[in-house]
Amino acid sequence: MRSTKDISAESWVHMATGIAVIIGIMLVIYELEQTRQIAFTEMAQEAMSELNLRDTTLFGEEAAATIAKACFSPTELTDPEKVVLDSVFSSQINFAIRIKLLEDTGGITTIWRRNVQQAVDYIQGFPQGESWMELGKIMWDDEFNEAATAAMQVPTFMSCSERIALLNTHSF
Repeated sequence: MRSTKDISAESWVHMATGIAVIIGIMLVIYELEQTRQIAFTEMAQEAMSELNLRDTTLFGEEAAATIAKACFSPTELTDPEKVVLDSVFSSQINFAIRIKLLEDTGGITTIWRRNVQQAVDYIQGFPQGESWMELGKIMWDDEFNEAATAAMQVPTFMSCSERIALLNTHSF
């Protein structure tokens, strides 16, 4: 016959084993969630890389000439040059979107709002920038759109011609 003391010890062992199994299952679920989050973040970043590659391909070899023309002679842009300028602006915004995706999919805190402000400042530095930003706002999620709208309201930008003039004052 078993004593009450033996049954109690056996019950404790069973409870501890049960708790260990439950903790183990919870850890496996947590690790699976982490793996899913990492995979989703990698997929989002790969998609943004592909988008950026597409935009930089559209830049072509004469992007600098197009950017200068957009800055100093915006009314003289040809349709192909407008396509290049659109890609330049898109690549600026897409970098901020890419950083935001790290936060959204990776669950980490990033500086994507700062990147939005920098992109908006760059884009609005061109004569076509404000209208491009207004058009672009229909393509972004609500949170990004709010950040872009806020950045547009507090411009800290220099015009493209002012930026280029600054380069003339420094010797490299």
